[in-house]
Amino acid sequence: PTSGYSYTDDNGLEMQKRVYNHSQTERIAGNYHPLIFGSYIENTHEDERFTLLSERSHGCGSLAEGMIEVMLHRRTWADDSKGVGQALNDKDRVNPRLRLVYADKEDSSYLHRHLSLQQQ
Repeated sequence: PTSGYSYTDDNGLEMQKRVYNHSQTERIAGNYHPLIFGSYIENTHEDERFTLLSERSHGCGSLAEGMIEVMLHRRTWADDSKGVGQALNDKDRVNPRLRLVYADKEDSSYLHRHLSLQQQ
């Protein structure tokens, strides 16, 4: 089992602890956070970390225990009344480059720093 928390790099410099907020009126959208270079979840019983690294920004959430979800592309069929004033109908192709790292915490931290620099 994981700790129930996920971590994302909110600004590309430091990791922010994210807690699933059950009281959000929009439970999925309200629990997505910016992912600049990486996100991870940790195993509470062992010293292990599952890390996802990306070369570009995405939206990211941990909506269930032991899971990381990444929003690669956003598309709506109608205006969602969130301020844009039109549907998001972007038909551009998205080709993300993601890396997955499963290692102990010490190795994972080292790999996160070095692989993030390589992906830029």
